[in-house]
Amino acid sequence: MNIDNNIKKVLICLDNTAHSIKVANEGIIAKSINTEVSLIHVIDTNAVFENTLSAKEIVESKKDKARKFLENVLTMYSCAALIYVDEGNPSEKIIEKVKTLNVDLVVLGTSKRNLPENVVKNVTRQIKNLVIIV
Repeated sequence: MNIDNNIKKVLICLDNTAHSIKVANEGIIAKSINTEVSLIHVIDTNAVFENTLSAKEIVESKKDKARKFLENVLTMYSCAALIYVDEGNPSEKIIEKVKTLNVDLVVLGTSKRNLPENVVKNVTRQIKNLVIIV
Protein backbone atom coordinates (compact mmCIF):
# COMPACT_ATOMS: atom_id res chain seq x y z
CA MET A 1 0.00 0.00 0.00
CA ASN A 2 1.35 3.40 -0.95
CA ILE A 3 0.61 5.76 1.96
CA ASP A 4 1.19 8.83 -0.23
CA ASN A 5 -1.99 8.11 -2.19
CA ASN A 6 -4.02 7.94 1.02
CA ILE A 7 -3.02 11.34 2.37
CA LYS A 8 -5.24 14.03 0.89
CA LYS A 9 -5.37 16.59 3.73
CA VAL A 10 -2.71 17.62 6.23
CA LEU A 11 -3.08 19.84 9.31
CA ILE A 12 0.13 21.43 10.61
CA CYS A 13 -0.10 22.81 14.15
CA LEU A 14 2.21 25.77 14.72
CA ASP A 15 2.92 28.66 17.02
CA ASN A 16 5.35 31.50 16.46
CA THR A 17 8.51 29.82 17.74
CA ALA A 18 11.69 28.77 15.98
CA HIS A 19 10.76 25.12 16.52
CA SER A 20 7.59 25.70 14.49
CA ILE A 21 9.73 26.28 11.40
CA LYS A 22 11.03 22.69 11.76
CA VAL A 23 7.47 21.45 12.26
CA ALA A 24 6.28 23.37 9.19
CA ASN A 25 9.11 21.92 7.12
CA GLU A 26 7.97 18.37 7.90
CA GLY A 27 4.37 19.14 7.04
CA ILE A 28 4.96 21.30 3.98
CA ILE A 29 6.76 18.36 2.37
CA ALA A 30 3.24 16.95 1.98
CA LYS A 31 2.60 19.52 -0.75
CA SER A 32 4.96 17.53 -2.96
CA ILE A 33 2.49 14.63 -2.91
CA ASN A 34 -0.42 16.84 -3.96
CA THR A 35 -2.18 17.24 -0.63
CA GLU A 36 -4.29 20.05 0.77
CA VAL A 37 -2.31 21.66 3.59
CA SER A 38 -3.80 23.69 6.43
CA LEU A 39 -1.92 25.54 9.16
CA ILE A 40 -3.40 26.18 12.59
CA HIS A 41 -2.26 28.29 15.51
CA VAL A 42 -4.34 28.27 18.69
CA ILE A 43 -4.19 31.18 21.12
CA ASP A 44 -4.43 29.57 24.56
CA THR A 45 -7.06 31.68 26.28
CA ASN A 46 -6.50 29.70 29.50
CA ALA A 47 -3.47 31.96 29.88
CA VAL A 48 -5.70 35.05 29.89
CA PHE A 49 -6.96 35.31 33.45
CA GLU A 50 -9.71 37.92 33.20
CA ASN A 51 -12.24 38.67 30.51
CA THR A 52 -11.40 42.36 30.40
CA LEU A 53 -11.04 44.71 27.49
CA SER A 54 -7.26 44.54 27.84
CA ALA A 55 -7.41 40.72 27.84
CA LYS A 56 -9.47 40.82 24.64
CA GLU A 57 -6.97 43.24 23.13
CA ILE A 58 -4.12 40.92 24.10
CA VAL A 59 -5.86 37.96 22.41
CA GLU A 60 -6.54 40.00 19.26
CA SER A 61 -2.91 41.15 19.18
CA LYS A 62 -1.73 37.55 19.53
CA LYS A 63 -4.09 36.46 16.76
CA ASP A 64 -2.70 39.14 14.43
CA LYS A 65 0.88 38.06 15.21
CA ALA A 66 -0.04 34.41 14.70
CA ARG A 67 -1.67 35.11 11.35
CA LYS A 68 1.39 37.07 10.18
CA PHE A 69 3.68 34.26 11.36
CA LEU A 70 1.69 31.65 9.42
CA GLU A 71 1.69 33.84 6.32
CA ASN A 72 5.47 34.23 6.63
CA VAL A 73 5.87 30.45 6.88
CA LEU A 74 3.94 30.05 3.65
CA THR A 75 6.05 32.72 1.98
CA MET A 76 9.24 31.06 3.23
CA TYR A 77 8.22 27.75 1.64
CA SER A 78 6.55 29.32 -1.43
CA CYS A 79 3.46 27.37 -0.56
CA ALA A 80 -0.27 27.94 -0.54
CA ALA A 81 -2.32 26.63 2.36
CA LEU A 82 -5.40 27.37 4.39
CA ILE A 83 -4.70 29.35 7.56
CA TYR A 84 -6.65 29.03 10.81
CA VAL A 85 -6.05 31.11 13.92
CA ASP A 86 -8.33 29.96 16.72
CA GLU A 87 -8.58 30.78 20.39
CA GLY A 88 -9.37 28.51 23.31
CA ASN A 89 -7.98 25.29 24.68
CA PRO A 90 -5.25 24.14 22.22
CA SER A 91 -6.04 20.41 22.54
CA GLU A 92 -9.76 20.92 22.01
CA LYS A 93 -9.33 23.33 19.11
CA ILE A 94 -6.83 21.08 17.29
CA ILE A 95 -9.07 18.02 17.72
CA GLU A 96 -12.07 20.03 16.54
CA LYS A 97 -10.18 21.21 13.44
CA VAL A 98 -8.95 17.67 12.67
CA LYS A 99 -12.56 16.47 12.67
CA THR A 100 -14.01 19.50 10.86
CA LEU A 101 -11.45 19.39 8.06
CA ASN A 102 -11.41 15.58 7.94
CA VAL A 103 -7.62 15.51 7.70
CA ASP A 104 -5.57 12.38 7.08
CA LEU A 105 -2.32 13.53 8.70
CA VAL A 106 -1.60 15.83 11.65
CA VAL A 107 1.85 17.35 12.19
CA LEU A 108 2.58 18.44 15.78
CA GLY A 109 5.67 19.91 17.38
CA THR A 110 6.74 19.36 20.95
CA SER A 111 8.72 21.78 23.01
CA LYS A 112 7.98 23.85 26.07
CA ARG A 113 7.29 26.89 23.91
CA ASN A 114 5.64 24.99 21.06
CA LEU A 115 2.86 22.59 21.93
CA PRO A 116 3.33 21.38 25.49
CA GLU A 117 3.62 17.64 25.95
CA ASN A 118 0.15 17.41 27.54
CA VAL A 119 -1.44 18.97 24.44
CA VAL A 120 0.31 16.49 22.17
CA LYS A 121 -0.78 13.58 24.41
CA ASN A 122 -4.39 14.79 24.50
CA VAL A 123 -4.55 15.20 20.74
CA THR A 124 -2.89 11.88 19.88
CA ARG A 125 -5.11 9.98 22.32
CA GLN A 126 -8.34 11.40 20.96
CA ILE A 127 -7.83 11.17 17.20
CA LYS A 128 -7.41 8.15 14.97
CA ASN A 129 -5.44 10.01 12.27
CA LEU A 130 -1.83 9.56 11.32
CA VAL A 131 0.38 11.88 13.40
CA ILE A 132 3.93 13.10 12.90
CA ILE A 133 5.51 14.50 16.05
CA VAL A 134 8.49 16.75 15.46
